[in-house]
Amino acid sequence: MATGGRQDGLRSSEKQLPVICSYFNSPKGCDRERCAALHICYHFVTSECRYGERCRLTHSLETPGTRNRLFRLGWTPDQYPDLLRMLQMKYAPKNRFTRSLVPSVCFAYNCNSCNNGECPFVHLCYRHVMGRCPGRQCRQTPPLSHSLANAHNAQILTACGLGDVIFTKVISSLRNWPLRPRVCRRYNSNGCTLAGCKQLHCCYYFARGNCTYGARCRHDHHLNSWHNKIVLEFFGLNPFYALSIVREDIETAGIAGVETHPTAPLCPPSGGHMRRSVQQENADQGQEIRNAQVMDERDEALQSFSKMAEINQENEIKLKIAEKEKDAIQVEAEHKTLLAEEQGQFFSKTYEKLLAERDSLERSLLVAAENSFEYENIVTGLNEKLSSLELDFEKTQDERLAQIEERRSLLEEHKKLQDELDQERRKRREEDLARSEQLESTLICSVCLEMFVEATTLGCAHTFCGSCVSSVEQANGLCPMCRAPIRTKTRSITLDEMVSKALETMSEDRRTARQILLNERG
Repeated sequence: MATGGRQDGLRSSEKQLPVICSYFNSPKGCDRERCAALHICYHFVTSECRYGERCRLTHSLETPGTRNRLFRLGWTPDQYPDLLRMLQMKYAPKNRFTRSLVPSVCFAYNCNSCNNGECPFVHLCYRHVMGRCPGRQCRQTPPLSHSLANAHNAQILTACGLGDVIFTKVISSLRNWPLRPRVCRRYNSNGCTLAGCKQLHCCYYFARGNCTYGARCRHDHHLNSWHNKIVLEFFGLNPFYALSIVREDIETAGIAGVETHPTAPLCPPSGGHMRRSVQQENADQGQEIRNAQVMDERDEALQSFSKMAEINQENEIKLKIAEKEKDAIQVEAEHKTLLAEEQGQFFSKTYEKLLAERDSLERSLLVAAENSFEYENIVTGLNEKLSSLELDFEKTQDERLAQIEERRSLLEEHKKLQDELDQERRKRREEDLARSEQLESTLICSVCLEMFVEATTLGCAHTFCGSCVSSVEQANGLCPMCRAPIRTKTRSITLDEMVSKALETMSEDRRTARQILLNERG
């Protein structure tokens, strides 16, 4: 136990730094049985892996083989972040920075819309970074910064460990990670009026390649407008290449500049109005159907809340029981280890004393009665006693080894319980996240794509935010979902209460974002 304490007390810099297996990173892979190197992606360590989660190589130090190798070298799981930083410093390419060290240029700052006081990106003119800025003739209003010496940029570079690096080297490294254009969300919803917008004003579904309305779409299906030419000139791209970049981002990441509900197209065709006579005939039946739908949604939400509470309570009980069992096993293992050490020390001291006594007696008997029969009897008795003590000592040694083996088995069992506890916690977090996302998806406004704010139900049984309904009434007076004229609108207090309860189960960041949204809408 004392040896383990000394090993845990070692600093990361004093431990042996492992190497990355070159065979594992080759196309054939590593098939050596006793390979002592780390089986991990080399480009992941240097933060330059282009494939991310799709990479065929391992991006984690938590695999069983890797953990065993690191354990033999004295590395514990809580020291893995330090190990990754040391490996990154060891394998980082010389004379240039890695992706994790150099921050990106702030896209929102170049759009004159970055209000985040703790923004982790560099506030710098993007065209100046790429060497295409006209300098004093820069048309930004207000002018963008062309220097890394201001307070914000100096703080970002110091946090990344680049405070003493020459600014020209940092700017040359920023050029290796250019910004990518996006499709404007405001343009695809209610129209973009932002003066310094640096996003493409085109149809989202046209950029994705599946707009079903074609020439009837009310959004642009080309990048030749005056605004888009300015944006393409800002990024230094031609229309065809910019469109391929946007389409690639949509296909790989699943999101572009906007996210849309699958049943709420951003490009509604002209016409499609419901006849007035049909609405009058089905008005009474539609009201009853709407009331039934609202009641069903409320009952489903309340049932999901109760199920989530029961599952959380059961998981907490299981976690407490597992933690108690883990503590009991650990205490028992430490107690047995202390007993084994104390017994070993006691028997070793007793054996040394007996050996000293035997030597002194032999010397005295040899001097006093060298040729006497009594001397022989005494020596014989002492030898027998010594042999019996040696047998006892051997037995105690065997018992000590058995106790050590038992302690190892207890430690392995403790490690297994710890792994099961970690898996249970991860599983619980994933289940909670899935339930919260499922519940949140039912409370999303299809116009602003946010959770309902003053939920209002129209005469066609579709529900939106109160401000969204007002904006739609001012625009065309038609329902964004079914294109029916807006005749009546009713506040849904039940949905507002469901949104409030859903926010209680979400994280602090989501609640803060919700409060900011409420403040913006007054």
